[in-house]
Amino acid sequence: MVPLTRSPRRRASLGAVTLILGLSLVLAACGGGDGGDGNGANTDFHLTVLVVNKDQTASHALSYSGGAALSTSEDDEDVESCTAAVVQYPLTLPFEVSIDGVVILNSDDQAQLPHDGESNLITNITVAADGTASAVPAEAGDLIEAGNSISRPAALGICNGA
Repeated sequence: MVPLTRSPRRRASLGAVTLILGLSLVLAACGGGDGGDGNGANTDFHLTVLVVNKDQTASHALSYSGGAALSTSEDDEDVESCTAAVVQYPLTLPFEVSIDGVVILNSDDQAQLPHDGESNLITNITVAADGTASAVPAEAGDLIEAGNSISRPAALGICNGA
């Protein structure tokens, strides 16, 4: 009869698996690993907003109910006349996007958010020449899409185009 002994390699493998399982249980018990901050913000994802300001006489202020723009955002929240800005925010559900304090887009009003809000999202808002703002549907007709970035239009075409 051969005695049942474990090789050192097998003991090390079992030890590693035990350590990983233990750390996973501790992380789950402490509420970690969900990417959130406990206040509805999912710090793993962001919302990118493109604002095109076709108003030739005034700048307009973009705001977001989920907080201030990320420090890595391309632009700030004040959009000068005849310019466009791309601003990124930490994704917080539900959310509202406003221009000059007027809600233009409410996530709760959408039939469904892409990937149930578990991805980066993008949206496009245009301020018309008369100063009124509206969300612009994407090709699929949705006001909010999944995506990482959105390109601003050429500056020359913002107030000179249609």
